[in-house]
Amino acid sequence: MNITRLLLALFLLPALSARSAVTLEQTQARSGTEFKATFRVAGGCHGAPTVRLRVQLPEGVSQARPQPKSGWKMEVSRLKDRVEAVTWTGGPLAEEHFDEFQLMMVLPRRLGAVRFPVEQECAKGEVVASEPTLTLTPQQ
Repeated sequence: MNITRLLLALFLLPALSARSAVTLEQTQARSGTEFKATFRVAGGCHGAPTVRLRVQLPEGVSQARPQPKSGWKMEVSRLKDRVEAVTWTGGPLAEEHFDEFQLMMVLPRRLGAVRFPVEQECAKGEVVASEPTLTLTPQQ
């Protein structure tokens, strides 16, 4: 492989991996407030459609309520009285499309970064992990 091809491959690799990443529509919110988190899925994984999305809710998030989606089965995992994770299965979400999955929640009363570990599973069994981050700012 010549140097030009190597540099091109290194340049394109982040763009290809970002294609299947899950991101948050909003990346900042006020601490302790009700917040609608929109998780944007940019399609499938290397040509295979997305068939499952699991969003784990960090400690301190409360009163989480997921939005049902037509064509997707939803499972809510609880730890005592707290929603620990939400999993949508079904779809499928084709590579050439995107979709959004939403949750209403009350954010923790602290400042700084809150991470939402996400697993995106595609029809060929590939699982892509993402960790969208929300920055909590002071209430005004």
